[in-house]
Amino acid sequence: MYDIKLGQGCGIKATMLTPAGGVCDLRRARYIAASLVLVSGATMNCEDVTFNEVTNAVYVRLLGTRELTATGRYGIIFNVKLEDKTMYSTPVVWFAEVKENAPTGYHELTLSLSLTVVNFPDNVSYTGASPKIGDKNTWLVYDDNLNAYVDTGIEVGYANLLSRYDGKFAEIVVPCTEATNAAAAATVAANNAAAAADSAAGSASTATTAANAAAGKANAATTAANNAATAANTATGKANEAATAANNAAESAQRVVDTYDDVINTLAHSDCTLDERVEALEKALIAVLSGAVVIPKLQIKELNVWGNNSLALVGDGAPTKAPDRAGQFYIDKTARALYFSTGNAAVSDWKIQ
Repeated sequence: MYDIKLGQGCGIKATMLTPAGGVCDLRRARYIAASLVLVSGATMNCEDVTFNEVTNAVYVRLLGTRELTATGRYGIIFNVKLEDKTMYSTPVVWFAEVKENAPTGYHELTLSLSLTVVNFPDNVSYTGASPKIGDKNTWLVYDDNLNAYVDTGIEVGYANLLSRYDGKFAEIVVPCTEATNAAAAATVAANNAAAAADSAAGSASTATTAANAAAGKANAATTAANNAATAANTATGKANEAATAANNAAESAQRVVDTYDDVINTLAHSDCTLDERVEALEKALIAVLSGAVVIPKLQIKELNVWGNNSLALVGDGAPTKAPDRAGQFYIDKTARALYFSTGNAAVSDWKIQ
Protein backbone atom coordinates (compact mmCIF):
# COMPACT_ATOMS: atom_id res chain seq x y z
CA MET A 1 0.00 0.00 0.00
CA TYR A 2 1.26 3.44 -0.98
CA ASP A 3 0.99 6.68 1.00
CA ILE A 4 -0.40 9.59 -1.05
CA LYS A 5 -0.56 13.17 0.15
CA LEU A 6 -4.03 14.68 0.37
CA GLY A 7 -4.67 16.77 -2.78
CA GLN A 8 -2.23 14.72 -4.90
CA GLY A 9 -3.15 12.09 -7.51
CA CYS A 10 -1.72 8.83 -8.78
CA GLY A 11 -1.65 6.60 -11.84
CA ILE A 12 -2.21 2.84 -11.98
CA LYS A 13 -0.93 0.40 -14.60
CA ALA A 14 -2.83 -2.89 -14.27
CA THR A 15 -2.07 -6.21 -15.94
CA MET A 16 -4.82 -8.84 -15.83
CA LEU A 17 -4.26 -12.57 -15.23
CA THR A 18 -6.70 -15.29 -16.31
CA PRO A 19 -8.17 -17.71 -13.76
CA ALA A 20 -5.59 -20.23 -15.00
CA GLY A 21 -2.75 -17.82 -14.09
CA GLY A 22 -1.70 -16.67 -17.55
CA VAL A 23 -1.62 -13.09 -18.85
CA CYS A 24 -5.02 -12.12 -20.21
CA ASP A 25 -5.06 -10.72 -23.76
CA LEU A 26 -7.22 -7.63 -23.25
CA ARG A 27 -7.09 -6.69 -26.93
CA ARG A 28 -10.14 -8.88 -27.54
CA ALA A 29 -12.06 -7.46 -24.59
CA ARG A 30 -15.54 -6.15 -25.29
CA TYR A 31 -15.63 -4.12 -22.10
CA ILE A 32 -13.09 -2.83 -19.52
CA ALA A 33 -13.94 -0.68 -16.52
CA ALA A 34 -12.56 0.20 -13.07
CA SER A 35 -14.44 1.00 -9.87
CA LEU A 36 -12.89 2.85 -6.94
CA VAL A 37 -13.77 1.81 -3.37
CA LEU A 38 -13.93 5.02 -1.34
CA VAL A 39 -13.04 5.61 2.30
CA SER A 40 -16.72 5.46 3.21
CA GLY A 41 -17.07 2.00 1.64
CA ALA A 42 -19.12 3.27 -1.30
CA THR A 43 -17.91 2.84 -4.87
CA MET A 44 -17.53 5.16 -7.80
CA ASN A 45 -16.63 4.51 -11.40
CA CYS A 46 -13.19 5.71 -12.44
CA GLU A 47 -13.51 8.27 -15.27
CA ASP A 48 -9.98 8.21 -16.69
CA VAL A 49 -9.52 4.57 -17.78
CA THR A 50 -7.56 3.64 -20.95
CA PHE A 51 -6.14 0.51 -22.53
CA ASN A 52 -2.82 0.29 -24.38
CA GLU A 53 -2.70 -2.40 -27.04
CA VAL A 54 1.11 -2.34 -27.12
CA THR A 55 1.62 -3.02 -23.40
CA ASN A 56 -1.66 -4.98 -23.00
CA ALA A 57 -2.27 -3.02 -19.78
CA VAL A 58 -5.07 -0.89 -18.37
CA TYR A 59 -4.14 2.61 -17.18
CA VAL A 60 -6.18 4.51 -14.59
CA ARG A 61 -5.53 8.10 -13.54
CA LEU A 62 -6.92 9.26 -10.19
CA LEU A 63 -6.94 12.94 -9.24
CA GLY A 64 -6.79 14.48 -5.79
CA THR A 65 -9.59 16.88 -6.75
CA ARG A 66 -11.88 14.23 -8.25
CA GLU A 67 -11.42 10.76 -6.69
CA LEU A 68 -8.87 10.95 -3.83
CA THR A 69 -10.60 13.78 -1.97
CA ALA A 70 -10.54 12.45 1.62
CA THR A 71 -7.99 10.89 3.91
CA GLY A 72 -8.19 7.14 4.37
CA ARG A 73 -7.80 3.86 2.50
CA TYR A 74 -8.78 3.35 -1.15
CA GLY A 75 -9.34 0.17 -3.15
CA ILE A 76 -9.90 -0.60 -6.81
CA ILE A 77 -11.78 -3.25 -8.82
CA PHE A 78 -11.44 -4.03 -12.54
CA ASN A 79 -14.22 -5.55 -14.65
CA VAL A 80 -13.56 -7.16 -18.04
CA LYS A 81 -15.96 -8.78 -20.51
CA LEU A 82 -14.14 -11.07 -22.91
CA GLU A 83 -17.01 -13.16 -24.23
CA ASP A 84 -20.76 -13.09 -24.41
CA LYS A 85 -22.66 -13.45 -21.13
CA THR A 86 -19.45 -13.87 -19.09
CA MET A 87 -18.05 -11.12 -16.88
CA TYR A 88 -14.66 -11.23 -15.19
CA SER A 89 -13.81 -9.19 -12.10
CA THR A 90 -10.84 -8.77 -9.77
CA PRO A 91 -11.02 -8.81 -5.98
CA VAL A 92 -10.80 -5.48 -4.19
CA VAL A 93 -7.16 -4.36 -4.01
CA TRP A 94 -6.35 -1.79 -1.34
CA PHE A 95 -3.62 0.15 -3.10
CA ALA A 96 -3.30 3.53 -1.38
CA GLU A 97 -3.89 5.46 1.81
CA VAL A 98 -4.32 9.22 1.54
CA LYS A 99 -2.65 11.15 4.38
CA GLU A 100 -2.21 14.81 5.13
CA ASN A 101 1.46 14.39 6.04
CA ALA A 102 2.50 12.02 3.22
CA PRO A 103 5.37 13.09 0.91
CA THR A 104 4.39 15.30 -1.99
CA GLY A 105 4.53 13.72 -5.45
CA TYR A 106 2.64 11.90 -8.18
CA HIS A 107 2.79 8.10 -7.88
CA GLU A 108 2.74 5.55 -10.68
CA LEU A 109 1.66 2.12 -9.39
CA THR A 110 1.99 -1.21 -11.22
CA LEU A 111 -0.43 -4.01 -10.28
CA SER A 112 -1.09 -7.56 -11.48
CA LEU A 113 -4.61 -8.72 -10.68
CA SER A 114 -6.32 -12.08 -11.12
CA LEU A 115 -9.67 -12.18 -12.92
CA THR A 116 -12.51 -14.29 -11.58
CA VAL A 117 -15.69 -15.23 -13.42
CA VAL A 118 -18.70 -13.38 -12.02
CA ASN A 119 -21.77 -14.02 -14.15
CA PHE A 120 -24.47 -13.86 -11.51
CA PRO A 121 -25.75 -10.69 -9.83
CA ASP A 122 -25.84 -11.77 -6.15
CA ASN A 123 -22.07 -12.12 -5.77
CA VAL A 124 -21.79 -8.69 -4.13
CA SER A 125 -19.73 -9.75 -1.09
CA TYR A 126 -16.87 -11.01 -3.26
CA THR A 127 -16.83 -8.57 -6.12
CA GLY A 128 -17.47 -5.42 -4.12
CA ALA A 129 -19.42 -2.73 -6.00
CA SER A 130 -18.46 -3.83 -9.52
CA PRO A 131 -20.94 -3.67 -12.37
CA LYS A 132 -22.59 -7.06 -12.85
CA ILE A 133 -24.75 -8.89 -15.38
CA GLY A 134 -28.39 -9.31 -14.40
CA ASP A 135 -30.79 -12.21 -15.03
CA LYS A 136 -32.05 -10.51 -18.19
CA ASN A 137 -28.52 -10.18 -19.60
CA THR A 138 -28.55 -6.50 -18.73
CA TRP A 139 -26.03 -4.44 -16.80
CA LEU A 140 -26.57 -3.87 -13.06
CA VAL A 141 -24.91 -0.68 -11.78
CA TYR A 142 -24.45 0.18 -8.11
CA ASP A 143 -26.29 3.33 -7.03
CA ASP A 144 -24.45 5.06 -4.14
CA ASN A 145 -27.58 6.97 -3.17
CA LEU A 146 -29.75 3.88 -2.90
CA ASN A 147 -26.89 1.66 -1.63
CA ALA A 148 -28.13 -1.02 -4.02
CA TYR A 149 -27.72 -2.29 -7.55
CA VAL A 150 -30.18 -0.99 -10.16
CA ASP A 151 -30.96 -2.50 -13.54
CA THR A 152 -29.98 -0.15 -16.38
CA GLY A 153 -32.10 -2.05 -18.86
CA ILE A 154 -29.18 -1.99 -21.30
CA GLU A 155 -28.27 -5.29 -22.86
CA VAL A 156 -24.74 -6.49 -22.37
CA GLY A 157 -22.66 -5.32 -25.27
CA TYR A 158 -19.62 -3.19 -25.92
CA ALA A 159 -21.30 -0.59 -28.17
CA ASN A 160 -24.43 -0.19 -26.07
CA LEU A 161 -22.48 0.23 -22.86
CA LEU A 162 -20.21 2.92 -24.27
CA SER A 163 -23.02 4.79 -25.98
CA ARG A 164 -25.06 4.89 -22.79
CA TYR A 165 -22.30 5.52 -20.23
CA ASP A 166 -19.75 7.43 -22.23
CA GLY A 167 -19.71 10.05 -19.42
CA LYS A 168 -18.57 7.52 -16.81
CA PHE A 169 -16.37 5.12 -18.78
CA ALA A 170 -13.64 6.46 -21.04
CA GLU A 171 -12.72 5.10 -24.45
CA ILE A 172 -10.51 2.01 -24.11
CA VAL A 173 -8.62 2.12 -27.38
CA VAL A 174 -6.75 5.41 -26.89
CA PRO A 175 -3.11 4.82 -25.77
CA CYS A 176 -2.10 6.55 -22.57
CA THR A 177 1.19 8.20 -23.57
CA GLU A 178 1.85 9.84 -20.24
CA ALA A 179 1.27 6.63 -18.34
CA THR A 180 3.49 4.70 -20.76
CA ASN A 181 6.35 7.16 -20.29
CA ALA A 182 5.85 7.06 -16.56
CA ALA A 183 5.89 3.25 -16.68
CA ALA A 184 9.21 3.34 -18.60
CA ALA A 185 10.71 5.67 -16.01
CA ALA A 186 9.42 3.37 -13.28
CA THR A 187 11.11 0.43 -15.02
CA VAL A 188 14.47 2.27 -15.01
CA ALA A 189 14.01 3.13 -11.35
CA ALA A 190 13.12 -0.51 -10.62
CA ASN A 191 16.30 -1.69 -12.38
CA ASN A 192 18.38 0.75 -10.35
CA ALA A 193 16.67 -0.42 -7.20
CA ALA A 194 17.39 -4.03 -8.16
CA ALA A 195 21.10 -3.22 -8.63
CA ALA A 196 21.16 -1.50 -5.25
CA ALA A 197 19.40 -4.52 -3.74
CA ASP A 198 22.05 -6.84 -5.23
CA SER A 199 24.79 -4.70 -3.71
CA ALA A 200 23.01 -4.68 -0.37
CA ALA A 201 22.64 -8.45 -0.61
CA GLY A 202 26.43 -8.77 -1.09
CA SER A 203 27.03 -6.60 1.96
CA ALA A 204 24.49 -8.64 3.88
CA SER A 205 26.29 -11.85 2.88
CA THR A 206 29.60 -10.44 4.14
CA ALA A 207 27.93 -9.37 7.35
CA THR A 208 26.39 -12.83 7.70
CA THR A 209 29.82 -14.46 7.32
CA ALA A 210 31.26 -12.14 9.98
CA ALA A 211 28.29 -12.86 12.22
CA ASN A 212 28.78 -16.61 11.81
CA ALA A 213 32.48 -16.25 12.67
CA ALA A 214 31.58 -14.19 15.73
CA ALA A 215 29.00 -16.78 16.70
CA GLY A 216 31.66 -19.51 16.43
CA LYS A 217 33.99 -17.54 18.69
CA ALA A 218 31.15 -16.91 21.10
CA ASN A 219 30.40 -20.64 21.20
CA ALA A 220 34.09 -21.39 21.86
CA ALA A 221 34.12 -18.79 24.63
CA THR A 222 30.98 -20.31 26.09
CA THR A 223 32.58 -23.76 26.07
CA ALA A 224 35.70 -22.38 27.76
CA ALA A 225 33.56 -20.60 30.33
CA ASN A 226 31.64 -23.82 31.03
CA ASN A 227 34.91 -25.73 31.43
CA ALA A 228 36.23 -23.02 33.77
CA ALA A 229 33.00 -23.18 35.76
CA THR A 230 33.38 -26.97 36.06
CA ALA A 231 37.00 -26.58 37.18
CA ALA A 232 35.96 -23.89 39.66
CA ASN A 233 33.28 -26.17 41.08
CA THR A 234 35.83 -28.98 41.39
CA ALA A 235 38.29 -26.61 43.12
CA THR A 236 35.52 -25.44 45.43
CA GLY A 237 34.79 -29.05 46.38
CA LYS A 238 38.47 -29.69 47.10
CA ALA A 239 38.71 -26.45 49.08
CA ASN A 240 35.72 -27.54 51.16
CA GLU A 241 37.41 -30.90 51.77
CA ALA A 242 40.64 -29.10 52.74
CA ALA A 243 38.71 -26.80 55.10
CA THR A 244 37.10 -29.84 56.74
CA ALA A 245 40.50 -31.51 57.12
CA ALA A 246 41.94 -28.27 58.57
CA ASN A 247 39.12 -28.07 61.10
CA ASN A 248 39.73 -31.69 62.09
CA ALA A 249 43.49 -31.00 62.37
CA ALA A 250 42.79 -27.94 64.52
CA GLU A 251 40.68 -30.04 66.87
CA SER A 252 43.42 -32.69 67.02
CA ALA A 253 46.05 -29.99 67.66
CA GLN A 254 43.96 -28.60 70.48
CA ARG A 255 43.77 -32.06 72.03
CA VAL A 256 47.58 -32.36 71.63
CA VAL A 257 48.06 -29.01 73.34
CA ASP A 258 45.83 -30.09 76.20
CA THR A 259 47.78 -33.37 76.46
CA TYR A 260 51.08 -31.46 76.21
CA ASP A 261 50.08 -29.25 79.15
CA ASP A 262 49.36 -32.36 81.18
CA VAL A 263 52.70 -33.88 80.18
CA ILE A 264 54.59 -30.67 81.06
CA ASN A 265 52.98 -30.57 84.45
CA THR A 266 53.88 -34.21 85.01
CA LEU A 267 57.48 -33.67 83.79
CA ALA A 268 57.88 -30.62 85.99
CA HIS A 269 56.81 -32.64 88.98
CA SER A 270 59.07 -35.54 87.94
CA ASP A 271 62.01 -33.16 87.43
CA CYS A 272 61.74 -31.84 90.92
CA THR A 273 61.58 -35.35 92.32
CA LEU A 274 64.51 -36.44 90.13
CA ASP A 275 66.67 -33.54 91.33
CA GLU A 276 66.08 -34.59 94.88
CA ARG A 277 66.98 -38.18 94.13
CA VAL A 278 70.06 -37.27 92.08
CA GLU A 279 71.31 -35.05 94.86
CA ALA A 280 70.89 -37.89 97.37
CA LEU A 281 72.57 -40.34 95.03
CA GLU A 282 75.40 -37.88 94.48
CA LYS A 283 76.02 -37.57 98.21
CA ALA A 284 75.97 -41.32 98.67
CA LEU A 285 78.28 -41.96 95.75
CA ILE A 286 80.78 -39.32 96.91
CA ALA A 287 80.76 -40.85 100.36
CA VAL A 288 81.40 -44.32 98.93
CA LEU A 289 84.15 -43.16 96.64
CA SER A 290 85.86 -41.10 99.31
CA GLY A 291 85.76 -43.93 101.78
CA ALA A 292 83.58 -42.09 104.22
CA VAL A 293 80.96 -44.77 103.79
CA VAL A 294 81.80 -48.45 103.60
CA ILE A 295 79.49 -50.75 101.74
CA PRO A 296 79.38 -53.95 103.74
CA LYS A 297 78.03 -56.00 100.92
CA LEU A 298 77.68 -55.23 97.16
CA GLN A 299 76.04 -57.67 94.76
CA ILE A 300 76.82 -57.11 91.08
CA LYS A 301 75.40 -59.55 88.54
CA GLU A 302 77.47 -58.18 85.66
CA LEU A 303 79.90 -55.22 85.50
CA ASN A 304 81.59 -54.26 82.26
CA VAL A 305 84.49 -51.79 82.30
CA TRP A 306 86.27 -50.80 79.08
CA GLY A 307 90.03 -50.84 79.39
CA ASN A 308 92.00 -49.01 82.08
CA ASN A 309 89.46 -46.42 83.14
CA SER A 310 87.27 -45.66 86.06
CA LEU A 311 83.52 -45.92 86.28
CA ALA A 312 83.35 -42.54 88.03
CA LEU A 313 85.71 -39.65 87.62
CA VAL A 314 86.12 -36.80 90.11
CA GLY A 315 87.46 -33.32 89.46
CA ASP A 316 87.23 -29.64 90.33
CA GLY A 317 85.12 -27.95 87.65
CA ALA A 318 83.37 -29.28 84.58
CA PRO A 319 84.95 -32.12 82.54
CA THR A 320 87.46 -30.94 79.91
CA LYS A 321 88.00 -34.08 77.84
CA ALA A 322 85.80 -36.60 76.18
CA PRO A 323 84.51 -39.59 78.18
CA ASP A 324 86.23 -42.94 77.79
CA ARG A 325 82.94 -44.59 76.95
CA ALA A 326 79.27 -44.21 77.36
CA GLY A 327 78.01 -44.90 80.87
CA GLN A 328 80.79 -43.08 82.84
CA PHE A 329 80.10 -40.60 85.62
CA TYR A 330 81.94 -37.39 86.41
CA ILE A 331 81.61 -35.55 89.72
CA ASP A 332 82.32 -31.83 89.83
CA LYS A 333 83.25 -31.21 93.48
CA THR A 334 83.36 -27.47 93.14
CA ALA A 335 79.87 -27.08 91.62
CA ARG A 336 78.57 -30.21 93.29
CA ALA A 337 77.30 -31.42 89.91
CA LEU A 338 77.04 -34.93 88.47
CA TYR A 339 77.63 -35.70 84.77
CA PHE A 340 76.98 -38.90 82.84
CA SER A 341 78.37 -39.80 79.43
CA THR A 342 76.34 -40.75 76.34
CA GLY A 343 79.34 -41.41 74.12
CA ASN A 344 83.11 -40.86 73.83
CA ALA A 345 83.43 -38.62 70.74
CA ALA A 346 83.69 -35.19 72.38
CA VAL A 347 83.42 -33.28 75.63
CA SER A 348 79.83 -32.51 74.69
CA ASP A 349 79.02 -36.19 75.27
CA TRP A 350 79.02 -35.36 79.05
CA LYS A 351 75.48 -34.58 80.11
CA ILE A 352 74.83 -32.87 83.44
CA GLN A 353 72.13 -34.20 85.65
